[in-house]
Amino acid sequence: MINPIAFAQPIAPHIAASENGVKIDVKQIEDGLTHLQAMQSDLIFVEGAGGWHLPINGQQLLSDWVVEKQFPVILVVGLKLGCLNHALLTAKAIQQSGLTLVGWIANHIQHDLPYAEENINSLTALINAPLLGVIPFLDNVDEQDLSNYINIEFNRLLGV
Repeated sequence: MINPIAFAQPIAPHIAASENGVKIDVKQIEDGLTHLQAMQSDLIFVEGAGGWHLPINGQQLLSDWVVEKQFPVILVVGLKLGCLNHALLTAKAIQQSGLTLVGWIANHIQHDLPYAEENINSLTALINAPLLGVIPFLDNVDEQDLSNYINIEFNRLLGV
């Protein structure tokens, strides 16, 4: 139900699946979503760690499935060298797919990125969606409550 597809190696899922002798099928994702919807959850997050056009298997991209479902999207930008181009290309791809980019989050993945504020300011000016939060570099991210850094008013974002 939660994280229906997980592998030990921090690599693309289609490669990890191949390394583990399994095939990922979108049905696995569908089953988890169906179960959560049956529970009448107030909110369901689908995390696409790995990027917008992440291959699920040899034939399917996660982005294709998200478009099929017509989910609103929150873009998380890992702040590092090259993030401006990467974030702008991803935001454009999301919007060109017909989906709503409801916002974006700046995530400091390096301790001391030079000109981090300038990068955030550039993205704020260039991405046609609100900045929802800035997550600082955290040594023990598993022990942190990230909601302290993110301002997401779901009803407003989702038009509910």
